[in-house]
Amino acid sequence: MTKLLVLITLFFLSTGISICQTKKDIIIDADTANEIDDLFAITRALIDPSINVLGITSSQFHTSPNASNKSNIESHIINQKLIKLLNADNTELAIGSNRPIKDSLNPIKSEASDLIVKYASRFTENKKLTILILGPCTNVASAIIHDPSIVSKIEVYYVGFWHDKINNNYDKNQLLKIVDLLDQKNQPARLLSLGEQQRLSLIRALLLRPRLIMLDEPTANLDPASTKIIEDIIISLKEFGIKIIFVTHNILQAKRLADEVIFFDKGKLIEHSNSKEFFLNSKSMKVNNYLNGIL
Repeated sequence: MTKLLVLITLFFLSTGISICQTKKDIIIDADTANEIDDLFAITRALIDPSINVLGITSSQFHTSPNASNKSNIESHIINQKLIKLLNADNTELAIGSNRPIKDSLNPIKSEASDLIVKYASRFTENKKLTILILGPCTNVASAIIHDPSIVSKIEVYYVGFWHDKINNNYDKNQLLKIVDLLDQKNQPARLLSLGEQQRLSLIRALLLRPRLIMLDEPTANLDPASTKIIEDIIISLKEFGIKIIFVTHNILQAKRLADEVIFFDKGKLIEHSNSKEFFLNSKSMKVNNYLNGIL
């Protein structure tokens, strides 16, 4: 039996930022020291030729029970090391607030909020500055409260799940909503359809906060709607730095999802290459035969 083993590695966003034809100007506001997913996302943005990272601002992460009282400084130090390692000298860094904002009347002014205002003021309603938030919204909220005129000049993407600081876990309702299962939250899993069960399984795996997920034909025998939902989830997982090993016989699906492809035939490894090379320039006769429907 011939199988495609798909390695889905890092992808920056499912919002389309990484596939723009012209460079996208962005600022990343991140609690980098909190979890490893921020490191993957920032690195991916810095090396993406279609993205121009104007600045990286550090934020606190007080909701974590393991946070120190200088979490914003810890994030800033890691940002400095990333910039140095990747030779991204043109990316400006700024330290954000070390405490959460309490209300809309009291913004917390910081280097980070000043940086956001400075860059946002250079943009227009027709050409907006993209701000990606990987963590608390304190710095961006403070910038907006301090200078409301920037609202029409920015587009803000909040990437992440709401975190329960008491139980140190994610908001399960939000996860269920992402996979369109919130209405079935009180329904026994055995009564869900096959597609719904597959989506639920993915969410259960996410609650464990894995670094690697292995999926053996998770969309087999599913209807197109359920298949799309699962594929969308898989794409969105890339932004959290999760590596996914995905087994499929579906060539079109592999083209849609894969960063790397490993091709097996009768239990033997035939080829391992990046997706573009595999589908357009494979040196293997068996691979080319498979791609052309010759089994």
